[in-house]
Amino acid sequence: MMFVSSARFVAEHQKNPAAELSIHGVEKTDETGRLCRLNLAVHGLEGDIRHGGNVNSYYDDPHAATGQFDFVLANPPFNVNAVDKERLKDAVGRGRRFPFGLPRTDNANYLWVQLYGSPN
Repeated sequence: MMFVSSARFVAEHQKNPAAELSIHGVEKTDETGRLCRLNLAVHGLEGDIRHGGNVNSYYDDPHAATGQFDFVLANPPFNVNAVDKERLKDAVGRGRRFPFGLPRTDNANYLWVQLYGSPN
């Protein structure tokens, strides 16, 4: 629904949403991925919505998104525990996905903040 709201905003400003928006997304399950693509289609939009069991936004970056988007809309899963920090160590540092480091506790909220607000 956030993509549809964005398209309405663009249309209200006399622009063509299909020409102005590049929609990319990651869904946790196949079902929500299909629903997202259906919702886009019903509203005349298209997007590259990836999903499935192998997609975990902490470990994988299916769109090579770091520094590539002007705006990000998110509905992250908060308070995720048991993040495998060893798998993330190569993504830590300036210009990488986690420029401010890894959290000291097993709460991944700090990781989400970095994914959506990290500088280029």
